Amino acid sequence: MTLNKYIFLLIILSACNVNKNNNSTSNDLNALHDIWALTALNGEAFDRSSTRKHPTLEIHVADMKYMGNDGCNSIFGSIETLTPDAIQFGMMAGTKMMCPNMQVSNDYTTALQSAISFKRKELNLYFFDNTGKEVLVYKKVD
Repeated sequence: MTLNKYIFLLIILSACNVNKNNNSTSNDLNALHDIWALTALNGEAFDRSSTRKHPTLEIHVADMKYMGNDGCNSIFGSIETLTPDAIQFGMMAGTKMMCPNMQVSNDYTTALQSAISFKRKELNLYFFDNTGKEVLVYKKVD
């Protein structure tokens, strides 16, 4: 094999490994840009039968916006802070429908507004409040 072919082969092999990262935990901000479905609220597994809709959160990193639903109402707002380990959701707006169980909706929006940090591990997204308590857990859905 000539020297030029050997160098070319090394460059190709190197390029294949440039973005390989086998860490299962990552706070890459672009990885947040997705749709997430609630799996736990304030440390307890979410019971889907307790709400009209499944609470979801859609994060748009480039626009610093979020949207989704709280189990009853559609919600949306801006993201005020977003760093590799910190997040703060801005003022939330949404529809004002009444559902049979508004407790989940209220607990969900309170937890979302209290989130100040996050961790992404594999297909799960965890939010924590200022005491370090896990307030929301999501699973990637799309």
